Parts: sequence; structure tokens; C-alpha cells
Amino acid sequence: MKTTKKQLAILLTFILSITPLSVPPAVQAAAQAPPDTITVNLKVEDLDSTLVSQNITMAKDDIAQINQTFTVESGNAELPVLKSDYFTAAHAIGKYIAGISDTPKKDLIFSYGSPSYIKGEQDCGGYCYWSFRVNNASPADESTGYSYTPDACPIKDGDAIVFFRQGCYDQNAGDFGAYTSYSWFDRDRYETTANTPVSVTYRKDDGFGFSVSPAADETLSIYEGGALIQEVKTGQDGSALLAFDRAGTYTVTGGRLQDGVPVLSHASAVITVAPAEAPSTASPAAPQTASPSAPEISPSAKPGAGSSAAAKAVKKPAPPKKPKASIKKNKITISWKKAAGAKGYQITIVRKKPSKHTKRIRTAKTKFTKKLKAGTYSITIRSYTKKGGKTIYSKSSWTFHGVIKGASR
Repeated sequence: MKTTKKQLAILLTFILSITPLSVPPAVQAAAQAPPDTITVNLKVEDLDSTLVSQNITMAKDDIAQINQTFTVESGNAELPVLKSDYFTAAHAIGKYIAGISDTPKKDLIFSYGSPSYIKGEQDCGGYCYWSFRVNNASPADESTGYSYTPDACPIKDGDAIVFFRQGCYDQNAGDFGAYTSYSWFDRDRYETTANTPVSVTYRKDDGFGFSVSPAADETLSIYEGGALIQEVKTGQDGSALLAFDRAGTYTVTGGRLQDGVPVLSHASAVITVAPAEAPSTASPAAPQTASPSAPEISPSAKPGAGSSAAAKAVKKPAPPKKPKASIKKNKITISWKKAAGAKGYQITIVRKKPSKHTKRIRTAKTKFTKKLKAGTYSITIRSYTKKGGKTIYSKSSWTFHGVIKGASR
């Protein structure tokens, strides 16, 4: 099976790129004088999670060092996989892996210029491999019209590089026509304030970098501290309005799996929500009656409460303490210590494989047992309390990631 997958990786990479093995002359000319340093944003989007999201700074001297780090055995010699003397997309992922791994050559493997294995990647039932985009476009050499492979794609300061999982759904039948559509948000970071909606736009291409269109009627998931807190659908224009009732840092994600293989690639963006500004004291000349369209001062304010009471922050309960999990076949038991200020606890169960499913359960107890179908799960616990008809949650203190065995679906 491993040999078959390796052969498929070579063939699929070739089909997608159709790139000459030698570096085009136009690229060589442009690469004769690389800048001293560049900083790019690198993302690695796996099947349903973000493996890497950070800025990578490379100096001119890093090029040769990265070339010498990633090699392949050829007889009695070690030949470099990367050979360019300019910055490429492959050097960005190479610099990252070299910085975090003691065995970088094993943790980043290339096949025909593209990664065939990246440290931390998920396994799946279908066949998946890695593709890439630069600034959300499939880069090509203007002089030849051929698509670049990562090891030949020149990059510049400020570029955004995304490696994403792409799949073939029926490798046994030799169907190479079903490619994952690449998806992305119009911004990598959004900013808003509590109770002020922010608009996000979700887009996709046809999997080859052409035919860009809105990602309409797709589900977006919003997470806080690793816990799924809400899901929304995009409109026909690919946009959605997201609102948050409290300050914090959130992550919005998109993507869709079919039988564990991506139909639409995983995409992510960060939303920073600042506290709502406290209302200013009205001047003597200001009207005493609020406009019918004026927003509430605070969702938790009681009718007739003064401005000082309305502006008073609601204290969050403490997170659950020292959660522990035990698994016996298809049954999981989780217990924890009582959290200060908690009225109860919310358990969020997300089954990632074989098909995505989310369930939320509330309990006042400090022990939870449930039988689950076989699959890969992420389970998060947080405390909650209530005040003025509003539910206030703690930060998530713990998340279980693992496989539940038992009877198949």
C-alpha cells in the first residue's frame, strides 16, 4: 500500500503541476540577486485542522543550508532535494521543519518538488497529498505557462504561502479527476468589538487554481480555545455575519470532508474581539429618551438598571479542575473537580472521523459517561453560570483528542 501511495504521489504531483524538472530560464534570471532577508506567512492546512500558522523569516544564507538539510540517498551519495539559489515556497516549509525537528529529513519528505509527508499530518482512509498556493493563487511561470512546483516557485517578502491536503477519492479505480477545491477567507485576521457583527467572505477555486467562486451555502465553524461554540452558513455570495457577545480571540474555519477525504480544503482565520466601549455620560443637552434603534448597553442588564450596573462586567466561572478520562472499548468516562462559580458544565463532543458530527451536553455533575460510536473524537469541557437570563462560559480548561474503538458505524 505504501508503495502504491508513493507512486500515486509522483503521478498526481506531475499531473497537477506539469512543470519541467529543470528551473525555467526566466526564474533563474530573476533569482540571481535574492534579497538579504524575506519574511513570509506560512500555513499548513491539514484535513480538518491547521498544523502551522506563523511568519517565517529567511536570510540569504539559509538557502544553501536548507538545500543541504533535505537530501535523498542515491547510491553512496546524499543528493539535495532542493537545488535553487533563490527563495522558494519549499524553502519556507523547509525552514520551519528544520527549526522544530531533530530529524528534519524524515519529517519533511519531497516527491518531484512537492511535499509528500509533513510532520504531524493526519492519516485518512482515502488518499491525500499536498498542494500549495501563494497569495491564494496557483503560481505559474509567465514565460512558459506551466504551474510551479514548490521547489521552483520563487517567493518574495510579504507573500502568504499555504500548503493544503488534496485528495483523490477512488484511487483503486484510478479516478484522478476528483480534486479538492482550495478554500480561503478574504482576510487572515479580522477585528471587531463585542456585539458588533463582523462580515467574513469565504471563497474557493476548482482545485487547479482556476474558476474562483464564492463558497456558497458552506458551514463555517467558530472556535474559542479549541471548543466549538457555533456554526453558521454562508450566503450565495460566500459571506456570513459573525457576532460575539464577549471579548476574546476566536478562530473561524471552513472546509468539508467526504468519507474522510477533503472535498473543500480546510481554511482558517483569526477573529480578535475587543470589549464593547462603555457608554459615555450624557451631557445636559443630550436627549433623555433613547432612540428605538439604539443598541442595548449590555445583554445582561436588567430593565431599569442604571448605567453603572449595566457596564459592570459579569464574572466568568472558573474552568473545570484536573479533568481525567478513561476509555473502555466504546465508552468514555470523564471526571473533574468542581469549579468555583459554576452552575453546571458543558461537554462538547466533536466526532471528526469517519464523518463530522457535533453534540453538546450540559450537566450539573462532575462526572460524565457516554457510549460513542467508533471514530476519532475531540471532547472539550467548560463551566458555565447564568445571570440575567444570559449564559456565561469559562475558558475551556481541557480537551480530549483520541480514537474511540468499538462497533463500527
